[in-house]
Amino acid sequence: MSDKEPRRRKKRKEFQVAKKEDLHSDDHFFTSTKADIKDSDQENDDEIPHPSNQPSLCAKFVFVLLFSALVVSMSFVYISLQGTNRRELELFDEEHHAEEPDVLHDIHEADHGEEGHHQTEHGEDGHDEPDDTVKWSLSNTFSQENIEALLPGISNILSFQGGASEGSEDTNEQEPSTAEERDSSTEDLKESIEHVPDAVDMKSEENDPNDMEENEDLDDDDELSPEVSTTPEPPQERFTQQDTFKTETTSQPPQTDSKPSQREETVTSSPVESDYSTSLPEDEEDFASNLEELSNEPPQDASEDPEDVSFYERMDITNEADYEIRRELDELEKALEQSPDKTLKKCEDLLRLHKDSPRLHYTRAQVLDKMAEAQRSNKLLEDAIAEYQKVMALKGVPMELYLMAGKRAADRMRFRGFMGKSLTLLLEMANKFPKNVEIQNLVAVGYLLIGRNKESKKVLYEVLKLSPNSGFAKVHLGFILKTDDSNYQEAIKLLREGLATKEPGVVDGRFYFHLGDALHRVGKQEKALEVYNEAVKEGLFLSAYQRSLYNVNGLTGKPWWNPLKTTYAPYFKLLEKNWKAIRDEALSLADEKISGFMPETEGLQEKGDWKQFELFARGRKIEKNCLRAPKTCALVSQMPDAASCKRGQVKFSIMQPSTHVWAHTGPTNCRLRSHLGLVVPDGATIRVADEIRSWEEGKVLLFDDSFEHEVWHNGNSSRLVLIVDFWHPELTAYQKKSLTPI
Repeated sequence: MSDKEPRRRKKRKEFQVAKKEDLHSDDHFFTSTKADIKDSDQENDDEIPHPSNQPSLCAKFVFVLLFSALVVSMSFVYISLQGTNRRELELFDEEHHAEEPDVLHDIHEADHGEEGHHQTEHGEDGHDEPDDTVKWSLSNTFSQENIEALLPGISNILSFQGGASEGSEDTNEQEPSTAEERDSSTEDLKESIEHVPDAVDMKSEENDPNDMEENEDLDDDDELSPEVSTTPEPPQERFTQQDTFKTETTSQPPQTDSKPSQREETVTSSPVESDYSTSLPEDEEDFASNLEELSNEPPQDASEDPEDVSFYERMDITNEADYEIRRELDELEKALEQSPDKTLKKCEDLLRLHKDSPRLHYTRAQVLDKMAEAQRSNKLLEDAIAEYQKVMALKGVPMELYLMAGKRAADRMRFRGFMGKSLTLLLEMANKFPKNVEIQNLVAVGYLLIGRNKESKKVLYEVLKLSPNSGFAKVHLGFILKTDDSNYQEAIKLLREGLATKEPGVVDGRFYFHLGDALHRVGKQEKALEVYNEAVKEGLFLSAYQRSLYNVNGLTGKPWWNPLKTTYAPYFKLLEKNWKAIRDEALSLADEKISGFMPETEGLQEKGDWKQFELFARGRKIEKNCLRAPKTCALVSQMPDAASCKRGQVKFSIMQPSTHVWAHTGPTNCRLRSHLGLVVPDGATIRVADEIRSWEEGKVLLFDDSFEHEVWHNGNSSRLVLIVDFWHPELTAYQKKSLTPI
């Protein structure tokens, strides 16, 4: 055997190895047969190297370059998509945490719905996962799904989760058959890669606010879970709360220097809109930047945000300057009830720095008002009134604060007895606010209090033109028509309609009293009793018969009393012992041309003539009248509980024949009324509650005039009695001293 034989065998083995490596290829550059093996060694030397090594190496080199370029390009796309998705997840996660402190406890379910909505859009599982690993896996899944959707053919070339290695093995085993196929494959891959930026741009353009139709089409492609897409109740509930708040703040004075920032607009306008609405945000970049700002800042109380003035609950009485010191003002208001003295000092200290602050002056007026009430000081009350008026005169005072100060000042003037000043102030306010129904109603009351009922009636008619359903105006107009004009039918209509409104200032015993009285006077006693019983249910009357309005609780109430079984028995005996001297003094007054007897002015009589001559009133002696009846006044002066009775009178009462006094009640249960008969003809009777009695000359009748009573004089001569009121025997000395006069 020559030395060439081993070389041939060696080359043959190498050829067979090369053939096995290319066994799985779809195309080969050559095909070897048994005849070829039997050829000469020279032919084998010429044929073996070219097809087995040189073409395969070139194809692999080209493919490796293309595959490397593909991997690099796809890695870039994958990283870009992954980063975009992670930013979106982080933004929505930050949004969730930024909104979470502001969410009310009773709408947590709505928040879960919002979270579910975000997570459905981004492929999450419906839970808030702070773990970066979990967030990355969710982002990875999202990126894979989107890449496959954007590049449908790329999943056959590049797979996730281990598919790349298998693809590499397949690629090493397969080679393109021709140069044309290699070029075609390369062009397809390049074309697919070139489409990736366009797809990403399209994804970012989904939030373009300038193309609403495109947004709607894109929204239709989004996959929303049915639970999220069909759950409108939570946002409606929150929008309702917000709309209500806005309505409340629409009447606030405009703030020219405090323009809300874009961040504040995002928070205050519709915090739920981006979560529940199927339309996309107007500007994704601004939206994301706003969320980043919110997530980086701790949640602030709305009342502590210096720019977000719409959330300050006292904004309607706070001007721009007061807003800067609102915390101090709020603290003063809270401390007012507990410590007026300290609050007054703090007010005055702050006023040195903020002398034109309307709210500081108003708080100071409130302090003085409260101190005047506690100390019963007219001086402090007048100082409070002056301070309220100063608030009204300050430049830049908010309208609501102006009205509050004016109404309180007018009320305190009236309490002080300055009826004219109170009306003047109210008229000033009415001129500034002619369509303010409340102020106009107060003007009408002001006229009533000084006895100018015609002017009051005119104002009330104007009020009803402005506000036809004003219950306050109706009850007061009904009162005037009943008491002044005796227009009972129209009064009944207005009083009924006004009371039915239950407006503030309407549910008052006086209006129930006059409605029932009007019904009684037109012969509808049963209807009148129904009205009185309704007032009892409202807590306005002690009973249907006992309808006094100024009462002390716990006092014994009964229509008739036995004079000799009270602590005042000695006084009654003294009166009865001297009844003739008292009678003669009264008759001498009645015989004079200028007797001093005054007609009854309360409109209590249906017909006839009824006059009175006062000796004591509201706990004070009327000196000029007592000079004309010295004996009677001397006797009464020996009775402290009669002479000092601030809620009673001592007077002669003379009634002519054919007189009827309507059923009526006294104003208070704090007194008992005695009648000493001086001249009593036949036919004169009195009913208290449901019992009728008659007077006797020289004898005392004692009854509680807070119960309904009625008088008839069907005789043929004058009836004359002495009326003496005593404090209710169960009142304490302190109560007698502290009760206000009536």
